[in-house]
Amino acid sequence: MNEFSYTKHILYINDNAHYGGGSNDYVAKAQARNKTSREKSTANIAEYFGLNSVDLEPFIITRGNAELASSSEKSEGAVSANGFIRWDALCHLFNKHFIPINEKDGLPLFVLTCTQLINEDLPINESEVRAGKHMSPILMAKVNNPLADKIISGETTALDNSLDPTVCLAPHQHERALNNERSKKLMGMFTQHGIVPAVGDQKIADEFEKMINYTLSEHEKKYYIGHMLLNINRLQQTYKSMKYDEEGAIKKDFSLWDYIGKIWEDVNDAGGNNHDFKITSDLERPNIVRVVDMRYQESVNLKQEDIIELNIQSNDSIVRDFSFNTSIPSAMSATIAIAAQAPKNVNSLEAASFGAFHQNISNRFATFSEPEEPTGPTEEEIVLLEQNFKTDMRTYSSGLKDLSKHMDAIFQGGFMVAADGGDTLKSEEVGKYKGLVNAVRRASENLIKMYPKTENGNFKGQPIPKPSTSATSAIIPLKFNATLDGISGIIIGNVFKLPDSRLPRGYKKANIAFVVMTEDQTITSGQDWTTKITGQMIILPKKGVSGGGTGDGWEGIDYNQFNEEADTTKQYNKGESISAEQGAIDPGMNKVRVGSKVYLKINDDYSHVRSGAVIDNESSYGRWDDNIIGLFQTSRKGKYLGKVIATTSTATYASIPEHKDANGNTVKEKWYRALADGNPDKNKPVSESIIENEGWPWYKISFGENAQKRFKQGWLWDAPNNSLDKGGADKGALWNDSKTGWMRLDVLMSSNKGTKYGPEGTFAEEDK
Repeated sequence: MNEFSYTKHILYINDNAHYGGGSNDYVAKAQARNKTSREKSTANIAEYFGLNSVDLEPFIITRGNAELASSSEKSEGAVSANGFIRWDALCHLFNKHFIPINEKDGLPLFVLTCTQLINEDLPINESEVRAGKHMSPILMAKVNNPLADKIISGETTALDNSLDPTVCLAPHQHERALNNERSKKLMGMFTQHGIVPAVGDQKIADEFEKMINYTLSEHEKKYYIGHMLLNINRLQQTYKSMKYDEEGAIKKDFSLWDYIGKIWEDVNDAGGNNHDFKITSDLERPNIVRVVDMRYQESVNLKQEDIIELNIQSNDSIVRDFSFNTSIPSAMSATIAIAAQAPKNVNSLEAASFGAFHQNISNRFATFSEPEEPTGPTEEEIVLLEQNFKTDMRTYSSGLKDLSKHMDAIFQGGFMVAADGGDTLKSEEVGKYKGLVNAVRRASENLIKMYPKTENGNFKGQPIPKPSTSATSAIIPLKFNATLDGISGIIIGNVFKLPDSRLPRGYKKANIAFVVMTEDQTITSGQDWTTKITGQMIILPKKGVSGGGTGDGWEGIDYNQFNEEADTTKQYNKGESISAEQGAIDPGMNKVRVGSKVYLKINDDYSHVRSGAVIDNESSYGRWDDNIIGLFQTSRKGKYLGKVIATTSTATYASIPEHKDANGNTVKEKWYRALADGNPDKNKPVSESIIENEGWPWYKISFGENAQKRFKQGWLWDAPNNSLDKGGADKGALWNDSKTGWMRLDVLMSSNKGTKYGPEGTFAEEDK
């Protein structure tokens, strides 16, 4: 096939033509012809990928898979409203059909890969694949929410998504494709290109199958760069705009390298620039090209203690020459200067990140006096510290909720429509969410550097002397250049450290390392082999502790931010009371987070399991469906339910913050009961004095074997009629797929001790 053949096939099977006008017979025949042609194209692509069926997932997500349900229901198919191709599959197509061939040796000029060869000098270990020579996936950094394990804060991946589906979707944004059997392992045909010269040789093919014969971890599946889903329409439009001018003539300066670079520039932008994807080449194998996330992240595979320290000055050093230099982009200059003048200001992420640049540097134009003996803050300062903390917390919590709503909208097929140039028609709204991602990230970074409560002589909002740092790090413009004795095995992206004694004085306590950015091998006519590397500085994560051995205050923080001592019987979404049994909150739930076990608390009533974190019953807020999946019957108190896989907090009350009206007058903050979507119900104002808790914690549970046996799928308690409806739950069918659902704080316990299902009870069974 020529350069366009597969592109045409892929684009065609993602088109759903609409026919208007004419007779019904004509329309039916046209649709039938279109369907037949689409099926043939699909079969051709499926055959090419070695599939026995016309199911192209997870490599290609077609529009034909989109089966939108009602607008109120999240459909997995909804995100297929556009066509997407997985990056590893696209690399394969590039390698086979797009990349020019060298006329001298008949091999492609370069190849694209999403993997790397590990333990090359070792033999293949079939019993423990990763202990020997094997292929390993290239991972992108996980954009952490620093407070994810501190407080219930909603969507845990909100900072690590594509905000613009007209560009791409992150792997975890399409669960069906991610959980496909074909996503659990690396694909053999995608890993061989460029690693060995004789692709197609059966012996080599068998060898590669052995090197990839292991299951990817859940983390690897979600963060394997090859699993990134790219919007096919956007790929096509970008290609046309870069290769052809307005008159349709081919541009002389077009290059495939620039095209791939543009694809990933757009991906960076779609994620709010939380990732820094760049094209790199392997100088040991210069024909191999990879896209790599230049964000550093400490992981299970890379611990700080395992990072090699390069000995640069000693009798046994292989370093012949080294130097440091800085090249600060103009865009950073102002940020660094400001940070230098306000080193104690924790309200700026940039100031914290660039703190190492200006240690031991004095300002010649202004001086700042320090008291000889530190004194505590004044009453006014204490108030201001708490206000700053609350402001950041409001930005953090409200921002996460807004981002979660945006993710839901994308999940349901929203924001998919693009203009002629390829950009989303809702570019202004998408831009707002890109800014919101960064605002939430800055707020979380600020909060983790403050004391969360007033105790032990510390004040809420006060900066922690030695705070924790983020698990990810951007590249900092300090470069280390070194010439080494000739050595192989160094590749771009490797991380190394230098002895503290050999670092510039201002950097010795900054916990820094370097990422290899360039590598060059030279062999002279006299057979002198040298290796030149350039390393770019990153700041490694630090584990935060404050003075006096009291910790940073976050260890014992109220995780769910809920007042368990309050009278909760009056705090219900619709305002009616709940039973005393349900209203008595288990204090131990304050410590429950993702991975914790949970148990049923309610004995005298039915406990519903829901598809979402909201009380959404029939006729509630004008709706005539519900989000109930099923229920647990009475007399099950202490029953082991399963493990928590997600948490969130849904507003019971909502506020309209203080603002200026149309006449410029200040309107004070007012509180209302919250609607099902979390927005204020202006028909139900409440007094701020009665508000004990602003939101209710919810827990998404993966139910265990014994709980599944007791669960009544599709049942609901019909309160108005005081009866059980054994077929009335509108979302009952969801139970068949995942055996998961949401339950609210007030029906759960953190322990079954003292119940008949507890350790010494009559029914003390628990899943192994």
